[in-house]
Amino acid sequence: MPDGLMAVHKPAGWTSSDVVTKVRNELQRGFRRAIEEEQATLTETANAAGGPASGHAGAQQRNKRVKIKVGHGGTLDPMATGVLVLGIGSGTKELEKYLQGAKGYSAVGILGSETDTLDSEGQETEAMEWSHVTRDALMQALEQFRGDIMQVPPMYSALRKDGKRLHELARQGKVVERDARPVTIYQLEAPAEGVALPSFALNVQCSGGTYIRTLIADIARALGTRGHMTSLVRTKQGPFGLEHCLDQQHWHFEQILAHLDKCNTHLRQNSKHS
Repeated sequence: MPDGLMAVHKPAGWTSSDVVTKVRNELQRGFRRAIEEEQATLTETANAAGGPASGHAGAQQRNKRVKIKVGHGGTLDPMATGVLVLGIGSGTKELEKYLQGAKGYSAVGILGSETDTLDSEGQETEAMEWSHVTRDALMQALEQFRGDIMQVPPMYSALRKDGKRLHELARQGKVVERDARPVTIYQLEAPAEGVALPSFALNVQCSGGTYIRTLIADIARALGTRGHMTSLVRTKQGPFGLEHCLDQQHWHFEQILAHLDKCNTHLRQNSKHS
């Protein structure tokens, strides 16, 4: 059975759990087909020899038992795309070990309104004039968000409060107090190319637990307006970048196995140089 870590490119509209289910199903179906083919070969060989297929029952039993454990190493919002690391088999136990350290994101925000989800999929909760904001003001505002900062997680998140997911409470119309948590922004840049106010782009290198939606909303508030995120791409997670990801059109049994082997090789090489 397969073991290890692999990186896939999560498409927009998929939850991280959707990706896990898809890859798990592809692997389980693939191994069940392989067992069925083995079973057919054993039966054919036995028939040709004029005796019973001794491995027939065993193959059937193995087919029923094919269960492959798959997990992910960090939730990406459904609207987000980019690097999602999966643990396969015993690799699920290695996720934390390999995914410590910085994550990388490219995001776009827009000034002028805030939403309940802090992204463009939510309902507008507040609008505020943004025309006083200049490019220089934006660059200056970024200074206070570099390094170690405190961040209040959004209501629409997978964190728990008194045993319940925050997003479950939010969908019930409830807003609860959330404690600010320490996060680290290692790098924060606002490239000017391809975007103009009221939209602005961010390239972020940050610690685990950082919410880019919240970062964008907080930057907007620091500028005396409101804002929300309109797009998000995770560009790096642990030792994996976009260049190491398997695209959705290749999420098939043989290709997944080949990619898993490739990713495990990358991890071994990466550990030698770290």
